[in-house]
Amino acid sequence: MATRVIELVGPEGFIHGWIFVGVPGVGGKVFHPSLGHGTVTGHSGSHATVRFARGTHTFPARTGKGPGRLSQHATGSTGSANSAAARLARARASGLTGKGDTAALGLQAEVHVESYKDGSKWISKKLPTVDDAEREVLAGKVSDVIGAGAPAVIRSGNDHIHEPLVAGKPAVTLWRDDLTQQEMEDAAHHAISLLSTPEGKRIGLLDTLIGNRDRGLRNWMISPAGKPVPIDHNTSWTEAKLGTESPFVKDLRPSDFTAAQLDKWEAGLTALRPSLSAYQQEMLTRTLAALKSFRHG
Repeated sequence: MATRVIELVGPEGFIHGWIFVGVPGVGGKVFHPSLGHGTVTGHSGSHATVRFARGTHTFPARTGKGPGRLSQHATGSTGSANSAAARLARARASGLTGKGDTAALGLQAEVHVESYKDGSKWISKKLPTVDDAEREVLAGKVSDVIGAGAPAVIRSGNDHIHEPLVAGKPAVTLWRDDLTQQEMEDAAHHAISLLSTPEGKRIGLLDTLIGNRDRGLRNWMISPAGKPVPIDHNTSWTEAKLGTESPFVKDLRPSDFTAAQLDKWEAGLTALRPSLSAYQQEMLTRTLAALKSFRHG
């Protein structure tokens, strides 16, 4: 998989040796001018722990200005919230060129597509409540930890979020009124085949961990590469007992993932806690319990 290097410059702070906006997420690839390339293994709102070839180091935030780079795998329009926040800041600085209404995409939110002079496009959502925004943001972080591919979510107001526009088409567009019976059957077979792909398995795990009961055909996309991409998670964690009717979990098994993967994701989820609100920490506790149940239930 190709890796691109992103210059992240902004007012949120600095870590020794490289410039960043916020604290990089767990699994983020960084470059230190003295220590070389490293991987973020833990972070909080004030520190980041990074593993280098010559050992592990912890760096305080907002100190040690210096040139440098933060790199991430090129995964299309998704990625960590910190790098997405930097891209959104650059987009806004370039200037807005248009704002399109996409009412059909949002049943519970005011949704628009914002186009900017730098060529980027962003989904802007005004959600029903503050809690909806908190859940969207946390779901994006959980997805980032386990690599489920959901777009990063940036909080741009109490009940307002932005996320990169996902390239592709909603899964619901596989079905059209003008299709023949055979074409309908082919479309159904194609959609079902995506559920059991590696990407589909991780979406199923995401839905299990966040209690997503709304993975309808309008709530996942098919990328230009033909991969499923999850979107819209503000109704997650809303039931007293986490559960999901997501089609992606039908044949999901713990054996679909290695013990090392599950261990890594549990550590990554645990490391999110210091940066979360009290409400999000409550949801994270439930997510960690769901992961434990998935592994051993």
